[in-house]
Amino acid sequence: MADLIFSIKTLVTIVSSALRHKALSFLGRAVRSPYMKYEQILAVKGILKDQKPGRCLEWGSGFSTLSFSSLLGQGGTWLSMEHDKSWAETVVQMNKDSRVKVKCVVPNHLPWSDEHGDGTYEDMKDYVEAPSAQKPFDLILVDGRARVACLKKAYEIMADDGVVILHDAERPYYQDAVRIFPFSFFLESTDGCKLWVGSKKKDVSGAFRLDRWQKIFSLAGRISRSFAFR
Repeated sequence: MADLIFSIKTLVTIVSSALRHKALSFLGRAVRSPYMKYEQILAVKGILKDQKPGRCLEWGSGFSTLSFSSLLGQGGTWLSMEHDKSWAETVVQMNKDSRVKVKCVVPNHLPWSDEHGDGTYEDMKDYVEAPSAQKPFDLILVDGRARVACLKKAYEIMADDGVVILHDAERPYYQDAVRIFPFSFFLESTDGCKLWVGSKKKDVSGAFRLDRWQKIFSLAGRISRSFAFR
């Protein structure tokens, strides 16, 4: 019964969020929401609530910085790394939370030298290495540039029971990097988009009931197709 209630509440939230965003778009107003699927946003928020992280790191600033950091507990901090100076300044201006720090570290090399246009460690060395001085981190969100390098660095600077989340995890060239984590789970939307959750020592599947979230992802896809939310 508890799982059924959870599913209903979550799906209602997804539908209401989608309708609100459609209304704002129709009115020509900005939609300030993480650039993720609705179910992915709720899953990240659910993990944040369960993990109760003290120290968080995010590679790739944006509306996710503003949204997810609002769930920090007392004494929590959120460090967001951004490579684009102009966008970093925009996020800084929007941020009203003193617990959040947006740090801009420009690329070491442009254009990106990898075939995927994601950036390599050599392209983004300073960006990848900058958070190391503030380790360990209880939660790390990888959603910026040089994600393969960031995942490998995340393994080094995360707490033993910390959690790493990767957006756009369906991309083939990320797979070798996620395999270094002993605990790993992919949440897959019906269109193939994936959110990955991993850890060194925490059983992420059991700790966050990710099997339950996977059912939400499947149901959300059906609802989206029915109501043309995407």
